[in-house]
Order: sequence, then C-alpha cells, then structure tokens
Amino acid sequence: MTPRRTTRRRFLALGGATAAVPWIATRRGKADIERKLHVDGGTGVQVWQITSFPTVHQNLYFHSRCWTADAQTFVFQALREPVRGAPYDLYRANVDGTELEPVISGRRWGNFALHPSRRAGYFNDGNELSFIDMDTREVELLAVVEAEGGVVGGPGSMTDDGRLYCFGWRAADGSNGFGLLDTVTRLAGVIPLGVRGKFTHLQIEPREGRLVHFVSDPDAEGRILYVADREGKVAPLPLLEANGHNAWLGPTGKVYTNTLGLTRDILAARPGSAAVEVIAKAPPRFWHTGVSPDGEWMVSDTHNPDEGLHLICVRTGRHCLLCRAESSQGHSQYTHPHPSVSPEGRYVLFNSDRTGVPHVYVAHIPDEMKRSLSE
Repeated sequence: MTPRRTTRRRFLALGGATAAVPWIATRRGKADIERKLHVDGGTGVQVWQITSFPTVHQNLYFHSRCWTADAQTFVFQALREPVRGAPYDLYRANVDGTELEPVISGRRWGNFALHPSRRAGYFNDGNELSFIDMDTREVELLAVVEAEGGVVGGPGSMTDDGRLYCFGWRAADGSNGFGLLDTVTRLAGVIPLGVRGKFTHLQIEPREGRLVHFVSDPDAEGRILYVADREGKVAPLPLLEANGHNAWLGPTGKVYTNTLGLTRDILAARPGSAAVEVIAKAPPRFWHTGVSPDGEWMVSDTHNPDEGLHLICVRTGRHCLLCRAESSQGHSQYTHPHPSVSPEGRYVLFNSDRTGVPHVYVAHIPDEMKRSLSE
C-alpha cells in the first residue's frame, strides 16, 4: 500500500449545481416534517414513513452503517430531482422525522461511510477522499489516492474504532482491489487483488480491519463469497448456495449470508474455518438481512413470498414478524426493503414504495418482542 499525504483543504458540501439555487430549495426538508405514522395491522408495531416528497428515497444498503451511535439519526439518499438518471444527494433525519435535511448536495459523492461514534462520515469524489461533519456540512479533503486506476462506486465501510475507511478500487487493467484511508495519519493507499469480473459488497471487518469481504464470480466449487487481507491474498468462504446478500456479523469475525434454493436460511462462517453455522432457519424465505453493529439482532426482508420484515435474535436463532414492508420488490433497488438495523436493535430503517413513490421508513422494535425471542 503506497501512502500518500496531502495538505488540508476545506470547502462546503453545497456548491456547483446548487450555487444558484435559493437557500430554501436546498434545505426544503428542514422546515417541513414529512413523516406519517403507520401502525402495522398484524403486529401493532409503530412504523414511521419519514419522507413524503415525491422523488426516489432509499437507504444506503442493508450492510451500510446508516445510524449514528445513539440511534437517534440516520442517513439515506434521495434523487435530486424526479427524472431518470438524476444524481443522488445524501440526507439525514432524526428517528422521529425531524431535522430532515441534506448533508451532501450538488456535488459528486460515493462510498459514503458513517463514522461509528461521530455525527460525521467519509466519502470519495473521484480519487479525493474527504471527511464531512453532518451538522455543519463542512467538508475537509484528507487525501488523494494516486495510483493507476481509480476509486469505484459502492457502499464505503469503516472499522468500529473509526480508524480505517475502506473503498473499492479498480486498476488500470480492469482488475479489482480495495483502498484504505487511515483517518488519523491521513495516509491512503490501495491493495490490488487481481480479481476480475464481479466485485461487489466490499466491506472491511469492523473489529480489527485486517480483512475485507466481497462477492465475486464463483470458483470451481461454486463459492462466491471471499475474504482478502492487506497483502492481497484472497480466500473463499465455505458458504455454498449464497444468494450474494451477505455481511460481517458485527464484531464476531464471521460473515453471514442468506441462501438460495427452497429454504433461504441464514448461515455464517469464520474465515479460515470450514465450519458453517446456522443463524436462523426458514421459513420465511429470508432475502436481505441487516444486523445491529453489536451482531446481536438481525432484521431480514423476505421474498417469494413476501412475508414482511422479520426480527431475529442471533443468539437463539428465534425470529418473528416485525412488520410489513409492502414494497413491490421489483428490479429497482429502491423497491427492495434492505433493512438497516440501529445500534442495540432499537429501530430498523427500510425502503418501501407502498405509496407508489419510494420512501424510507423507520420501524420501532418493541422491547417485549426482543425479550420473547431472547429467552
């Protein structure tokens, strides 16, 4: 990994295309709370529709860190205008729907990763790596990655101590790898993996940051889930029948996945081990599963048939219906619920186009429901 240090430069997140836009237009969500309360008819769980402005809204992804450490604020993305091909802006909102306002608007951004303990995050604009304070929206350029190739889009990720920021990288020859930014020293570099073809769901292991996990083309045994270390060594995980929806199981060092086939169980494995652990047995047919940062609580959407969002206790493997997402589950990613679980499993952020327009929703997870599953 070739280090690169740069001088500090500060600028505001709003600029470029938004410079001529009136102040009220760029902050239209702050003055008007868009929330609407729903009570799930099957479980009685409170579900807040947070957004109602008529454009596409969606969370970052089910394995992205979307919640601040106090579980009171989350981030999501929204199309800047309701036309196909429009860019996304990054927004934040409080769990009660207040303080809905843009964080990054009118500029390019990608690989956003929320800091685990600060109301701030990291992102890239091309090969520039920057830090943004979500409250002031002040952006600070930290490093420029100088290597042949470039930073590629996708969800960014960070270690739980906030030290390492991870992003995707594609070399000049078209092969894939990953990059790391040390947020303390501000040194950044890339680790070529030589992986060609599919390269998705890149995530750094949150506890120690020694490994990254990603999805790629199947090997001779049909395995599509891999880990790689900082020396560029790639190894498959023993999780066959994986559906490609997978993540690190909090700080446990394990990777979990939903499976294909007729069952759609949730399985987990530890890098370097051939053992496979069953986290939860179907039915229902689990599809995308988000996990709380401590690795104790999961929420999964379901597919074919859609049986709603299910809350899962990782320790016991027990699960129950939390609420209905009522999303169309079409080809577009914003029609997939992609549940993102808050710290301590208090809330789940999910997508739904139940109104005909894709919006983000927050379900409040009842303490009594968690107690019944953990006993």
